[in-house]
Amino acid sequence: MGKRVRPFGVLLIGMVIVISGCHTAPDSKWQWYKGALHVHSLWSDGDEFPEVVAQWHRDHGYSFLAMTEHDRIAQDDRWIDLDEDFGEAVAEGMTTDPARLPRSLQKRANRVTGAQQMRLSTLDEIRPHIEQPERFILVNAEEITDTCGKKPVHVNAINLGTAIKPQHGPTVVATIDNNLRAVREQSESLQRPMLAVVNHPNWKYGITAKELAESHASFFEVYSGDPSVNHLGDDRHPPVERIWDLANTIRLACLKRPPLWGIAGDDAHEYGDLGMHRMCPGRGWVKVRSKELTPSALISAMNRGQFYASSGVAIRKIRTSSIMLKLEIEPDGGAIFTTQFIGTLYDPDLVAEHGYAGAINPGRIGTVLATVYGRQPSYNLTGKELYVRAVVTSSKPKDLPTYRGQLEQAWTQPVHCIDLKSRG
Repeated sequence: MGKRVRPFGVLLIGMVIVISGCHTAPDSKWQWYKGALHVHSLWSDGDEFPEVVAQWHRDHGYSFLAMTEHDRIAQDDRWIDLDEDFGEAVAEGMTTDPARLPRSLQKRANRVTGAQQMRLSTLDEIRPHIEQPERFILVNAEEITDTCGKKPVHVNAINLGTAIKPQHGPTVVATIDNNLRAVREQSESLQRPMLAVVNHPNWKYGITAKELAESHASFFEVYSGDPSVNHLGDDRHPPVERIWDLANTIRLACLKRPPLWGIAGDDAHEYGDLGMHRMCPGRGWVKVRSKELTPSALISAMNRGQFYASSGVAIRKIRTSSIMLKLEIEPDGGAIFTTQFIGTLYDPDLVAEHGYAGAINPGRIGTVLATVYGRQPSYNLTGKELYVRAVVTSSKPKDLPTYRGQLEQAWTQPVHCIDLKSRG
């Protein structure tokens, strides 16, 4: 999560469009690319060398990796002390022995304490050893680690050129928006697409559904592999998925803004001792449908809604139209899949008189509209949906779960049904 300051963050720069769904293109050049958008190394508060983190993700089937270090990008010079704590970590298998790295690292004595130090590799130094065309790339990234009072407000910025300092703000909404604005300004200055993500709102219960809705974020973290982010909420705070539905209902019905899109990430910090209470890699990711494996192409695809979030379930196709949302799920051994189509309903007869905000029953916010079993679930729109999204749950238990009884899942993006109907 953060320095073990742990994280927060989401927005797609330049995006103010209504989601129209993930349409599977017939062109055979389109592929699904698996990506990690929330990961740490020794460059901030992770416990592993950056080249080992990159190698782990490449070897586990990822296509792209954004190392979101706290308030810095893995570039320039960074030296770490090879002190007693570091030695203990190596002995426990929590950090790779430097002698096993693919390239030798510079060493020196700390100029103040005299302690032995080692220089960490930069992303540009790692790339020739790790990257492979159309198989695996590294993307410059940072976790902007901000706060508003005692509330953590963390924004992951992807495809940056230079690091961005926390921008701060008098309110949570202003803090989010100020950081998003800084990312947007750099994107415009460098003429390159950037992605900004508001991370786990339930960590320390820092961001409410209303605050998320009122911000100008386009993306947020609907699932995090960090066990401490309160994914399921508590007696006084809703689960993160409920926050998603509440925020999108406020946005679409009251604020007339596009819906929030959800990503999944790990917030990985610990790579040796894998367990339920550890911040391990490989728990959550995005699958992006793109014609090529480049940062610009991937961000452009996400800008069009060509992605879904997953903690284990793989989706082959996602199709939307003005009358239907349909999925095709990849088989996974003998796993059985249950898909819930979730959305907020409104009363069409009340819209003309009160507008959408006055035509929504609070009891109909984020309700299960249909439950379908099998690998080809679909939902027929009735004309009363503000939006519809799908969550697919496998019968297969989640590897390295973040809570007891967790099953593998996938989340599609909310389809703004009013926009689809207006398009015919």
